[in-house]
Amino acid sequence: MAAMASRRRGPLGSVLWNMLVQAVWPLFILAVVAGAGWGGQKLWRVWTDPTYWPVGEVIINGAGNYVDEASVRLALEPEMEKGFLGMDLYAARESLMTNAWIAQAVLAREWPNRVRVDIVEQVPLALWQGDQVMNIQGEVFRPVLDSIPDGLPVLAGAEGRQWAVWERFNTLVDVLNDSGLQLAGVKEDERGSLDLFLA
Repeated sequence: MAAMASRRRGPLGSVLWNMLVQAVWPLFILAVVAGAGWGGQKLWRVWTDPTYWPVGEVIINGAGNYVDEASVRLALEPEMEKGFLGMDLYAARESLMTNAWIAQAVLAREWPNRVRVDIVEQVPLALWQGDQVMNIQGEVFRPVLDSIPDGLPVLAGAEGRQWAVWERFNTLVDVLNDSGLQLAGVKEDERGSLDLFLA
């Protein structure tokens, strides 16, 4: 059958047909790729349009003692305005981490329009240098002063010595409790000697 078609076209028709196919085929492929790219771009715009696919619900776990849900929602607001798929979870996390009371934050999208925020709050152990807080890992962070809870032991000393000062404080608490005295804090000077503050 192919022989009959080539006989009807003749040698010149066959050559022209091949040239036409070779010229049109790349244009066809280019049109398909361009159409797919254009369609994909339009689809992405629709999906990331916050009015088309807004964040429907934010579930916050772990807030309570030092971090309230309202402050978490406020920190997330600029990213939530971008919609469910347009929201940059990394940028939202960075915004949350500006709150000194947040030790760790994990954000995740949950289909179809929910964002889950898991927060681990700092656990304060002692007041350090009067304006910082030492957590249970011995790390120092600087929250807003009026958010620091009352009743924390007051510690002071050289930079990087907070855990050693804490251990010395604990040793002295046990000794002084046996004597009926209550230790409120200690200050270690550069020589390693301690000033004690009683409650």
